[in-house]
Amino acid sequence: MIFDLYATTSLTYDWFRFNNYGAGILSIKVLDPKLDPIEIDEKLPNVLHRHGASIQAGIGFQFKSHDKDRLDIQFVYSQGLRKLVTADVDYTINQTAYFLRMAARGSAFRITASYPIRLSKRKNRDV
Repeated sequence: MIFDLYATTSLTYDWFRFNNYGAGILSIKVLDPKLDPIEIDEKLPNVLHRHGASIQAGIGFQFKSHDKDRLDIQFVYSQGLRKLVTADVDYTINQTAYFLRMAARGSAFRITASYPIRLSKRKNRDV
């Protein structure tokens, strides 16, 4: 067989290490005569919870050569279980104001590739 297929699942503990940033605002203005005027004001993220959990699930392929493990590739999706951070965005397009609240749970998709490296070789002892 060229590779082994395996599944992986886990429940993880998430720790968000950043603090609230207070009342900081990031502002952008686009004043191009060829485009509609755009103004964006984004408040820095508000940390709702510093601790959370997520569920991870994925599949992996362990490639082999001459019955030895070689390249290992994993595809893993992680779904956060509660909101950790929110950010508010006020924006204006053609003098029409809009409001958007974004939230992050810590969800992600990950691709991992690994290759085994032998650090030492075991020696058989004569008993």
